[in-house]
Amino acid sequence: MSLYVGSNVKIVDRTGAKSALIICLFKNRRFINVAQTIKSVCKKAIQKTSSGKRLAKKGFMYNIVLVKQKKALTKLSGNQIFFKSSGAVLLNKEDGSLSYRIMGPVSIELRFKYSKTLSYANYTV
Repeated sequence: MSLYVGSNVKIVDRTGAKSALIICLFKNRRFINVAQTIKSVCKKAIQKTSSGKRLAKKGFMYNIVLVKQKKALTKLSGNQIFFKSSGAVLLNKEDGSLSYRIMGPVSIELRFKYSKTLSYANYTV
């Protein structure tokens, strides 16, 4: 299952956002793959995070990057990987991660453009 405009994505970082709605794709794309930047709106957010800060607010627009996808992804070695659900990370204006912790595994394809974001993950696949 690929992701399109209008799809809901689970947010896997510690910003306080729980899900986001995809509203715009960049560079005239039709669907989304791992490590692509997307514009979205935060649909669900908790009131406070564990540190007391609230980095994400409901109804605000954010750029996000897809870090894992449900559809099988073929690597250069011929292996296919897929995750249980699709997940994304909120980005700040300099294309860095808004949070300093990402929960769960992420795809290694982030290493080219989002190497700093990749370092915040627990482990990579």
